[in-house]
Amino acid sequence: MKDADGRVIAGIGRQGSDWVLVIGNQVIGGGASAAEVMAMFHCLADIQQKDGGGVFNSYTETFKAEAERDALEQGMTLDAYVERARAEMAEPGTESADEV
Repeated sequence: MKDADGRVIAGIGRQGSDWVLVIGNQVIGGGASAAEVMAMFHCLADIQQKDGGGVFNSYTETFKAEAERDALEQGMTLDAYVERARAEMAEPGTESADEV
């Protein structure tokens, strides 16, 4: 993720078998599911934009393919998975059906 000035402000990588979301050289979240980390990435972009900062998201086709596969394993498209995460973030205390 880059800001409006082209500076990298966040990234996604692997740590062992987990995908991680990194900001300022610190891991802020992650897990085995690439779809979950993709959702975190998009939610972070939403926060940045809400705070008035323009952002540009990009990621590798390999990561996107893994995220799509993980979302499909949950019976969803990647877009639907990300939108569900956005909705849950917008309403704190909301749990997804698979967490109940």
